[in-house]
Amino acid sequence: MHQPLISNLTHQIQFQIDSNLEDVALAGVSVRALCNHFEMGSEVAYQVELCVVEMLNNVIEHGYKFQKGHDIKVRFGVGDGRLEVIIIDEAEPMGGTNEPRLCYDIENIESIPENGYGRYLVKQIMDQVDYRTERGSNYLSMVKSLS
Repeated sequence: MHQPLISNLTHQIQFQIDSNLEDVALAGVSVRALCNHFEMGSEVAYQVELCVVEMLNNVIEHGYKFQKGHDIKVRFGVGDGRLEVIIIDEAEPMGGTNEPRLCYDIENIESIPENGYGRYLVKQIMDQVDYRTERGSNYLSMVKSLS
């Protein structure tokens, strides 16, 4: 069985939200506060918050189809020069690994699509992204190097 890397990290915390878009902001604020507590800098705090919010929105929208009443766990860990966030849910697993086609006119802001870039964005920001489904649970692990 594949174990999340977070088990080896010095500082760990886990919290849980409902599959309700209104609760995603709480998770974002919590992650930013944790990043600030560990003095990661405002840019890293913003990036990590953005990634967590994007992925929680994906779970709620695509996995749970906006259905409230499902638990989503967020594990946050720091140590060994890295930060790791794992999002755990029991929603419909994420399908496809297709990257978005970056075909828009940078001069025309109206041509930039609003949806479909969350996973791409996370892969650009984080140093390692891993997704797996095991025994009915989905694990999305995002690692950011702090060195």
